[in-house]
Amino acid sequence: MRHSNKDAFYKILVEFKKFSNQDLGEDSFREMLDRAIEDGEINDLDFKESWIRYDKLSKLILSIANYGGGNIIFGVSEKDNKFNPVGLDEFKNKADIIKGIENYIPTNLINLIQIQDLEYDKDLYSELQDMKFQVMSISSEDKYLPYLSIKEDDKIHKSRVYTRRGTNIVEADNHEIEEILERKVNSIFSNRKTLDLESHLSQLKELYNHISKTKTNYVNGALHEAFKPLRKSMSRVTGYSEKVDNENYPELSFEQFINECIADKQNRIRDELDI
Repeated sequence: MRHSNKDAFYKILVEFKKFSNQDLGEDSFREMLDRAIEDGEINDLDFKESWIRYDKLSKLILSIANYGGGNIIFGVSEKDNKFNPVGLDEFKNKADIIKGIENYIPTNLINLIQIQDLEYDKDLYSELQDMKFQVMSISSEDKYLPYLSIKEDDKIHKSRVYTRRGTNIVEADNHEIEEILERKVNSIFSNRKTLDLESHLSQLKELYNHISKTKTNYVNGALHEAFKPLRKSMSRVTGYSEKVDNENYPELSFEQFINECIADKQNRIRDELDI
């Protein structure tokens, strides 16, 4: 996670602090949150006052990943739709967290999880002076969807597809599963198109390599013209050679062909944009 996110999270937490002392409705809260994340760096937030059991945490992580990714901020209490940054007593060991959730979560998702410690000192972040927070950022790669739980426990079922519905964690219904699978198919199709393009270009380049751009003929130095009559008379016996263009070589070089393809694609995009 980029360091700049520390400031973005600070901005959100300060807004929460202000909001917790006001009697505002849900719409006002949403407007506040939209303003706080208007830079677009932070998406789909969830909040916990402290670290929770690993089975519950894993269920939350799976739901966020299947939904498209997001962040969990630890150190924020929630009551009556008000979020108050209270901070953590201490940072939880990141290795212990990963060890605790890896029993429930597939490895390809574990690799997409990052945990950041946020501590705000009074010099730069006076409104959250000496408070500690931890943020778990969960990415999602559509090609791995759906992410399924791999272990059964009190708060989680094995091989279930969890997702987000509003702020709730739910088992995906048919419509939600279809949407998740559609994202997976689109990702695979997109990747295959890219691979196919690379394969085609590689094969084309290989074909070009099998045709010499020039023919190698004998080229003389300063005596070339002087011996030209002799060479002509002897050519019937010894023959001679010089380098000339190969008429069988494609009119367009490989680089020229790629350049024309790029130009065609640019024109196609301009047509789509009506410019």
